[in-house]
Amino acid sequence: MGLSHWLAGIAVAAAGGGDSLLLDTYSSAAVAYSLRKVRTAYSGSAIRVQRSNDDTEQDIGFDGSGNLDTSALASFVGSNTGYIVTWYDQSGNSNNATATGSTRPVIVSSGTLVELGSKPALSASSTQWVTLSSALAIASGQSGSYWMTYHKDASTSAILLTSSTNYMWYDDGADQYITNSKVINVGSAPYSTGTRYLHNCIMTYSSSAELFKNGTSIGSFSGSYGGASGMSTLPSIGTFRTAKLLMQEFVFWQSDQASNRSGIESNINDYWSIY
Repeated sequence: MGLSHWLAGIAVAAAGGGDSLLLDTYSSAAVAYSLRKVRTAYSGSAIRVQRSNDDTEQDIGFDGSGNLDTSALASFVGSNTGYIVTWYDQSGNSNNATATGSTRPVIVSSGTLVELGSKPALSASSTQWVTLSSALAIASGQSGSYWMTYHKDASTSAILLTSSTNYMWYDDGADQYITNSKVINVGSAPYSTGTRYLHNCIMTYSSSAELFKNGTSIGSFSGSYGGASGMSTLPSIGTFRTAKLLMQEFVFWQSDQASNRSGIESNINDYWSIY
């Protein structure tokens, strides 16, 4: 085996927690935002960062093991605050998410890297978010699957992805909304303040939807569900989200990934060590 192939194999194993990179095995994602490398064929950066002292911007990529290049990030930002102005889509669809002005999420706060579980995280207050360049949609009865790392600092409600009239996943305590037209009451609030989770939803065309927390089902329903379109704000803002969220990864497929759920969860958890 050549040296380049050997080194590439080490990088793949590291970023996948010993597995192959997530989208190398589970392809065709609609969007993939992550602070690790999730697709070998992706040759771009992870994020674009603006530093607070002079508003200079720089792309930050990955190290040789597929982790966010925190050394390059620290060298660029220094003792200042680093804001994310672009979170690059690694799916191959170029649906990058951007932010400007006071809405920019933070990744370095006064020289200190924002971390969750000893790994970098994006910090978004209730007035900070990124906007997808192309809005996502779940048509009525369409299948969809997504996974995200989820951490909130307050016991208030939070919405994952939204437009002015539609949303996908509204965490409202015991009421867990799949979209704005369908809710599952799971008995008690499944997500505690200050704890990191792996949240997942599988929506199957005209059949069912099921929510999972750390690989375990927390609620489901059978039947069709209403669609949601034009969703481009990640995470949502306004009265529906007053908590600060820390995010590390969000991947969405416009398809039913139930048969791959266990493998996708293992790949994500092996790297981020959530549970």
